[in-house]
Amino acid sequence: MKFGYRGKKRETAIGGRLLLALCMVLTLTPVTVFAASSDTCPGGSTCAHAAAIGNVHYDTLQEAIDEAASGSEIVLLKNTDETEVRFKKEGTYTLNLNEKTLSTTAVNSDIIGILTPNLTLTIKNGSLTSEAEGTYGIYAYNSTPSDASIRDCANLNLTLDTITLTSADQSLGVQGLNSNQNVTVRNSVITTQSTGIYFPPKSGTLTIENSTITAVDNGIVVKGGEVVVNEDTKITATGTPEPHDEPYDGNTSGLGFPQTGNAIYVEGGYTVSSNSGTVARPIAVTINDGTFESENAVAIAVNYLTDTSTQGAQITGGVFSSDVEQFVAEDAASVRVTSGEESTFYVGTSETVAQRVADAVASGDTVTVKNGDVSLTGLPNNVTVQNDGTGNVTANGVEVGDRSVITHTHIWGTPTWVWEDDYSGATATFTCTGDASHTEILSAALTGETAPATCTEAGQTVYTASVEFNGETYTDTKTAVLPAAGHTLTHHERVEATCTAEGSKEYWSCSVCGKNFSDAEGTDEITETVIPLIDHTYDSGWKSDDTNHWHECACGAKADEAAHHFKWVLDREATETEAGSKHEECEDCGYQKDAVEIPATGTDTMDPSDSPRTGDNRNPLLWLLLLVLAGSGLTGTILYSRGKKVS
Repeated sequence: MKFGYRGKKRETAIGGRLLLALCMVLTLTPVTVFAASSDTCPGGSTCAHAAAIGNVHYDTLQEAIDEAASGSEIVLLKNTDETEVRFKKEGTYTLNLNEKTLSTTAVNSDIIGILTPNLTLTIKNGSLTSEAEGTYGIYAYNSTPSDASIRDCANLNLTLDTITLTSADQSLGVQGLNSNQNVTVRNSVITTQSTGIYFPPKSGTLTIENSTITAVDNGIVVKGGEVVVNEDTKITATGTPEPHDEPYDGNTSGLGFPQTGNAIYVEGGYTVSSNSGTVARPIAVTINDGTFESENAVAIAVNYLTDTSTQGAQITGGVFSSDVEQFVAEDAASVRVTSGEESTFYVGTSETVAQRVADAVASGDTVTVKNGDVSLTGLPNNVTVQNDGTGNVTANGVEVGDRSVITHTHIWGTPTWVWEDDYSGATATFTCTGDASHTEILSAALTGETAPATCTEAGQTVYTASVEFNGETYTDTKTAVLPAAGHTLTHHERVEATCTAEGSKEYWSCSVCGKNFSDAEGTDEITETVIPLIDHTYDSGWKSDDTNHWHECACGAKADEAAHHFKWVLDREATETEAGSKHEECEDCGYQKDAVEIPATGTDTMDPSDSPRTGDNRNPLLWLLLLVLAGSGLTGTILYSRGKKVS
């Protein structure tokens, strides 16, 4: 039963008037829409549905698959146990396990069965589990629910992506009567007590990449089509092989299904119709990389192939627990590493094989190059290296001749360095720690860094020598001392300071370091060489001009400058017949202006002694009386004038 967020339809026989009334009511009533939601179930948080397509939930996964339209993604909602899950419709579908587990406890069944042609199916992100006896993991049948007769359910494209598949019987298989069966296993883990993958179609391709298959009976059984195994894949078979004298014919009542214990088992015996009649079914197994192990048998086995032009296996890369030389591509390198009674085979490009061997080999192991040019480096001591092929082989830099054996490989110690006296060159000598007669001498590349010398301190040049050897870089350094250069001195004579110019001390300056010294040897550094200005020396007499007077230094500097303070000085008195003279003279410095003439006095009956002289201060009362009388006359005149004007 399926559940969706849809309103239920109801059919009711009603009269016209009732219908009209109902319509009127509905036009006036708000309508509630039950919208679908991808993250909400009608059951709310108590949703117990098994699967969903979009926003429609289903009680069982099978119901969802049956209802799914081509292009749908079916999502598992919870860990689910179902008796049988079947894809029975053509189309394109995705089953997203949603990090959940789909399991079954049904006996002699399968977890997922495919019963339709023309199906593209991706199963991803989760687990498929069954421990029931006789129950397969995923199986593509050759019949449909509507037609139980045997027919070709052609055109299958099945992808397992990020799946953990665990089963008691075969984990993954297709019918041998089907054609164009294309299966991809990617990023997945398959574990089974039987066979990991059974692939016998008339045509189609099985591709495995970045996956792990662990099985008991067989890792993979191939009886038709193409198989491609790519990098990061590991296939392991742990079971003990059971003998069988003829190929499996698909008849469940006949010879049982092969149990080989091989990681990959390729078997002929099936045919296919062609224009020329019935021919051997083409088989092409290509192993590009991966790890393939068989605990009790061989990693890869091929039996009952009748047409090697259309059937076979080729290895271009990988690591194998047994000899796979017969399957190695002509242009691939192959190496066997034997440790005690166990051997591991490495196939791939020369570089890939060399690296994997170096990572795996230990002291006491034997390395046998079967095919290709291989340069082995980084091998530990006491490893035997053999060249059973025709390629060019070296071991730790030592050539290994065709089919020759080298029982010792060099383990080089740290190098011994020899330098030229002037540090212009250096060599590094490597000596084998196991045999001192084996040495390698390499010329070094040199670089240098210099710290220059100063006048008083030594400098240095650090030389670095480097060599590349066996993929590693070795270096050595030497230091060359650069002596102190000493000062380059220039003598400077003493220059005395004056009151207008600074002087300088006697000193020696270095043109290299720029320092100054008080001695000719440059041992007593000084920082000050200037002699400051000396004070002015003013003379004791006065210097003057017509307005000022001052004391003066020999350099012309002035001090105590001031204006003259003049007074009259009589040089010669005038007489009746001769003029006299007088001059102004500074009372401070004695500066004299030019003399001025005093006119002659002429003939006078008055006693000359009665005439006042310049500077005569006799009879002051007489002069005061004359001044008062003159003032009184002036006052009377003014008053008279005012009175006359008013009247």
